[in-house]
Amino acid sequence: MIPTLRQLDADIQALKRRVNRGLTATGAPDLSGGGGASGTLPAHAHAGIGQGGSSLYPAIFGFTTGPELTIAAGEITVTGTSHTIDTESDAASDEVDTINGLVADTLYRFHPANGARTVVFKHGTGNILVMGNADLTLDDVHDQALGYSPDGVSIYIFGGGGGGGGDVATDAIWDALGDTVYGTGANTGAKLAGNITTTKKFLRQTGDGAASAAPAWDTIADGDVPSSHAGSTHAATQAAAEATAAADLASHEGDSDPHTGYRLESVDLFVSKMFPFTSVADALATGALIPEVLPIAISGEHGTLSFKSARVACVTAGTGTNTILIEVDDNPGFTSATVIATLNLGTGTSAADVTEDNSWAPTTNVYMRARCTAVGGTAPQKVTVTVIAKERAENY
Repeated sequence: MIPTLRQLDADIQALKRRVNRGLTATGAPDLSGGGGASGTLPAHAHAGIGQGGSSLYPAIFGFTTGPELTIAAGEITVTGTSHTIDTESDAASDEVDTINGLVADTLYRFHPANGARTVVFKHGTGNILVMGNADLTLDDVHDQALGYSPDGVSIYIFGGGGGGGGDVATDAIWDALGDTVYGTGANTGAKLAGNITTTKKFLRQTGDGAASAAPAWDTIADGDVPSSHAGSTHAATQAAAEATAAADLASHEGDSDPHTGYRLESVDLFVSKMFPFTSVADALATGALIPEVLPIAISGEHGTLSFKSARVACVTAGTGTNTILIEVDDNPGFTSATVIATLNLGTGTSAADVTEDNSWAPTTNVYMRARCTAVGGTAPQKVTVTVIAKERAENY
């Protein structure tokens, strides 16, 4: 189980007390474990450190130097208590998320093997927890990171990683959402609280010609934006656009029907309409298919309709001649029917008539049917017919 930060703090305080008890009045190390000046160091898996619940002596600061470790797929394996770390394949930057080979109750030291290559300890990715809950970057050979493993499983990393130093680190500069940090002098900083109003604001800063000034939140004024730059004039462009829009509006308003101009912009827009028919029985027979009469909406109830194509298909092909006509008329009795498509199914399972027939006048011929006029020796089975028309998108 990974200990809490409170438990870790208690472990570190205990570590300090044990180190202090290991010093004599003259500052010499107490090697006896009982406050005297004689004795020997206890044996540990990593020499020179206290672990496994044993007494910790000042010799802990005599880290055991191990070999240089090269990151491999985000992992390193310690064999001592002090290691230099290099990136995998000498990459410019690499990340460590897991440290293997840890011993419980042990302190470790790490630093980069090369100042030109950056090593990043990842917080909370593998078994590493970085104090401060953020990744720690070491980008110089003098950057140091200390790690303490309380249980041999997890390790807490803390120390002087990359980034700027100075007093800024001790200033209270980030304690609310939206805070912005700015410099106030050598190694000092301050914060500008975030904009909490509902007005969109931008950072404003004006110097005196020799020195800068603290930034502030402000809105953009007309004087902040030049009328022209790099040969482009904002005002002229805006005026031209407004003049064009005004002329277009006047042109439309001048029509007898102000919407005519807008409709003309979309006269080529069409939608498809499909009218289905099917044979009365499984076997195709002469006569009208179902529905026997299909009423089409009259003028004023739809956009302009025109015939596009007709198609027929069956599940099982027949033999001989199998013909279906698509007819329209101005009365449901089809006393003066007009043929707008002919489907010659023959011995196939599908056929089509894609010749656009402009003889159909949907404003008057408002009834449609599919009628079989010839069936071969063996009738096609389960026949379906679809008539496709196109409707112009318009105001009706």
